[in-house]
Amino acid sequence: MASQVEICNMALGQLGCNTITAIDEESTESIQCEKYFTQVLNGLLRQYPWTFASKTYALATADDDSMDIAEADLWANIYTYPAKALRIWSVFAGGNYNQDHNNFEIISTGDKKFVCSNIDSAYARCTIKITDYDILDPLFTDAFAYKLAMALASPLDATKYLQTVTQLYQMAIGQAMLSNSTEGQPIQRPQRMRAGGFNSRCF
Repeated sequence: MASQVEICNMALGQLGCNTITAIDEESTESIQCEKYFTQVLNGLLRQYPWTFASKTYALATADDDSMDIAEADLWANIYTYPAKALRIWSVFAGGNYNQDHNNFEIISTGDKKFVCSNIDSAYARCTIKITDYDILDPLFTDAFAYKLAMALASPLDATKYLQTVTQLYQMAIGQAMLSNSTEGQPIQRPQRMRAGGFNSRCF
């Protein structure tokens, strides 16, 4: 799996730029990589429910400050937005998180975000922030490097490569999404054999 520096160098290589040895070194390439890396990563993570960045949270009921929110009278419950979440895809009572996605609302007071829902003791399926880059899927990493290169092209005076890296990104992100969509989706559940010779499904 690629480290932060390796991902940056993948992007820089697409632009014909000098590579770096550390994200905090004193070079123009490093300064720009550090500036854009997290921003581009979080934006890309928000676009799709990547399996490697998915987590389910039991939502915590918001404190009394949430009662100043106008929407508080429209919903049965106001929950705090999970600190590590980048995006909430579904809110549910339990069981299958691929339920109706229209049973909640995200609101903000300017400095805090809240989750409004009529579901009691709710859970949320989220895309979360990633700081351990080893967990990134290899196909996602390829797409991320191209997307980072797109962001770096202008500040590094390498816009002549922009059209090419944009096309490469579009192909790479499509492959990454397709691969992710089939992960953990078996064609048929495995069968196990009972002692008497009868098959029963494994759940």
